[in-house]
Amino acid sequence: MKYKSWRFVTFLLCTLLINIFLLILITLNIDSIRTNGQWVNHTNEVKLELSDTLNALLNAETGQRGYILTGDEKFLDPYTKATPTIQDHLQRISLLTSNSPSQKLYLDDLKTMAAQRLELLKNGIAVRDTQGYPAVANFIRSKNGRQTMDALRTVVAEMNQYETIQYTIQQRTAEDSVDRLYLIGFLAIFTNCLFILFGLVIFHKKPSSGK
Repeated sequence: MKYKSWRFVTFLLCTLLINIFLLILITLNIDSIRTNGQWVNHTNEVKLELSDTLNALLNAETGQRGYILTGDEKFLDPYTKATPTIQDHLQRISLLTSNSPSQKLYLDDLKTMAAQRLELLKNGIAVRDTQGYPAVANFIRSKNGRQTMDALRTVVAEMNQYETIQYTIQQRTAEDSVDRLYLIGFLAIFTNCLFILFGLVIFHKKPSSGK
């Protein structure tokens, strides 16, 4: 009787340990899938902030150009709103990419170029105010602001590409985790069925033969 009790306890412990091990594997893979979901949100947020930063700069350019051509201060409204808006977007990008050294390098370039472009727009407005349209036209041609914007677009494109690559890596990791979940689920069912069958064989009490 003691022997059977010992076998029963051993059987239960083995079953419990194997199920705990499978549960740990399932938890790890679920965490991986959850991390991928968070990375999708992260990628979308970074790309949105980059797009909003670029759009704000373009709005500032449009406002400045309208003011230079007409002298009407109502055209300065997009430019006036753009400066704090751009700083807010850059700050959010900085927070979102704080754990990525590669993105930090790109972001430093983006901040520098954005500051240069805003300064150039500001100087153009000052020239228009003090010297008139002909002088500001020469100023704009001499400063080549389009080159700065082209370089800025290149940096934004590279940051977007980096986010896309990281997302692709995370997506593949998540797909592998899903495949492993299916495999672990199958192993869990198979193992438990096997232990149940094994237990029935071990603890089945054969009826004694009468004479």
